[in-house]
Amino acid sequence: MVDAGRTGAGARQEPLIVKPPGLSVCLFCGSSNAVAPAFLEAAAEFGRILARERVRLVYGGGGIGLMGAAAKAALAGGGAVLGVIPGLPMHPRGDLRRSAHLEGGRHA
Repeated sequence: MVDAGRTGAGARQEPLIVKPPGLSVCLFCGSSNAVAPAFLEAAAEFGRILARERVRLVYGGGGIGLMGAAAKAALAGGGAVLGVIPGLPMHPRGDLRRSAHLEGGRHA
């Protein structure tokens, strides 16, 4: 959005969206590289945008596929990434028993 009072190169740019501090976005998509290269590039661009906008990416924790492309690009752009990997996904009753998470590429 451009300040209505000024135009041209000196116009002040304002953000289109005001976001709260500490904003995170959760990404759930393919974790296989068996996709069209255009999709991998789109996922990487998404990661770059999140890093540029200082929005943390929360994803499935893997390093391949669309989620991996987004996470690698976000990290390369200096962004914050939180990968969540379930340790024991489901108990026979259906409730979660425990989970592990990765933050900044290290097991926590």
